[in-house]
Amino acid sequence: MNLPSECLIVGTWRITEADCWDREYLDLTGPARLVIRRDGRGELAFGAMQATIDVEYGRSMIYYIWV
Repeated sequence: MNLPSECLIVGTWRITEADCWDREYLDLTGPARLVIRRDGRGELAFGAMQATIDVEYGRSMIYYIWV
């Protein structure tokens, strides 16, 4: 795995599409988003779900598990 400083996708990302849900559901409680922080943590929120994630970094991808 790379260091967080080498990861190109650290930041906040807007989720605009999903195979299983339409945009109305994705934004049910607010804008759907994925937050990737440099401290090995992050957040995932869409529909009625909010979760904290543990992150491992690649240069242009991440791997995460639910916490």
